Amino acid sequence: MANDIPLNRELRDEEIIQIDQFLEFKDRSDPLVFVGRQTLIDHVIKQTQRLRGEALPESCAIVVRGAPGAGKTSLLKKIAQELSRTEQYHDVLVIELGTRHLNNPALCIESFMLGMDFKYAKNGLSREERDHWRNGTTGFVSHEEKWIRQSDSVVARLNSEQSTVWSELKRLLDVVTDHVFVVLVDEAQRIQPDRNSNVCEIACNLNDAQTQGIKILPVFAGLSDTRLILSKVGVSRVAEGKTRQDNSVRDFSLERLSYAESHRFMFDSLKLLGIVDVMDDEDRESMIQQCSLASDGWPRHLHHYLQSCVRHIKNCHDEKNLSLSLTDVLNEGMLIALITMKIEWPT
Repeated sequence: MANDIPLNRELRDEEIIQIDQFLEFKDRSDPLVFVGRQTLIDHVIKQTQRLRGEALPESCAIVVRGAPGAGKTSLLKKIAQELSRTEQYHDVLVIELGTRHLNNPALCIESFMLGMDFKYAKNGLSREERDHWRNGTTGFVSHEEKWIRQSDSVVARLNSEQSTVWSELKRLLDVVTDHVFVVLVDEAQRIQPDRNSNVCEIACNLNDAQTQGIKILPVFAGLSDTRLILSKVGVSRVAEGKTRQDNSVRDFSLERLSYAESHRFMFDSLKLLGIVDVMDDEDRESMIQQCSLASDGWPRHLHHYLQSCVRHIKNCHDEKNLSLSLTDVLNEGMLIALITMKIEWPT
């Protein structure tokens, strides 16, 4: 394996801009491409299709478990993208939540409203029509600067025990009974098992919404103990592990990506940045192979090795040095991975 890899050319201005944007947020930046996890994505889409055709009598919640850096957040974003980008799912509303939303009634309700508002705007409803359903059903108005005031009124009703978080949400959801809601909850392991809390009320009702005539598919993503935590919260049917219709597993554990998937992630990312041709095919293949193997198939590790590779290519360009050190790329990728991630092996 050659350590010094010659670069064929300097970077173009547009490539430098893309690289700088990719490197700006370091390990917090989003991955450039998504690979793998197709079985899980297909399962979510299949369950969504079932909800579009019938109101399932019982919970159809999906739990996604994995170690830090296994790609849970990226997976949720991919699911949202798949269900939002095509007219095929015109009656599907995707709501993305974190535990901060579940802990804050105003944020939670606002997240649902944002999802609904975006969908209606996309489907061509006029502002007046959107104002009508918002004012007529929830008391919210369509101007963003007034959301905080209206959210405060919701909180006031909750604090005075005139209402509950779920009753406020249900008020909103009852407007669009002909739609399916896919609710993606990230970092679900942070849900505290206090059955009297807002978080538990929301989580349990999301899971049991079918019994209330609301078509909701909740997807909870978190660390390896998420399933146990949800069971303690009261989302007990999650622990059964099977769907009612076809006995397919609905509790998914994210494992490492295969070598082929890791390789494709590296290659497609370099291609997207426009720099797949800055080195000869054989040298590029050697670098991708080494990075893919070093990452051990964990998406966040892959992300770090990719950033290390791209950063070193950019540094070579800045220093007018058309020779890339593969050892430096691998060492930096490993160092960043060790610093930023504590591995918890999936159980």
